[in-house]
Amino acid sequence: MADESNRIRVQMDFSPAAFAELVELQERTGASSRGEAVKYALRTLQWLAKEVDEDGRLTITKNNEKVQVMFPYLQEART
Repeated sequence: MADESNRIRVQMDFSPAAFAELVELQERTGASSRGEAVKYALRTLQWLAKEVDEDGRLTITKNNEKVQVMFPYLQEART
């Protein structure tokens, strides 16, 4: 269990549309709270940032076929 004294509280403002998306993600992921949904999103973005190549591409293999997905915002962050 995490030590509560080592936590940092963060407050975020969302537009109504972004808040609705957050609530939907909470429901779709089964997260126990909106904060937990944000933590899931952070972990996913951390993984994605490690997996994309220097051009911002993620290669996915499905049915022995490789498909590349572009993430231009991750490409810009690396240059």
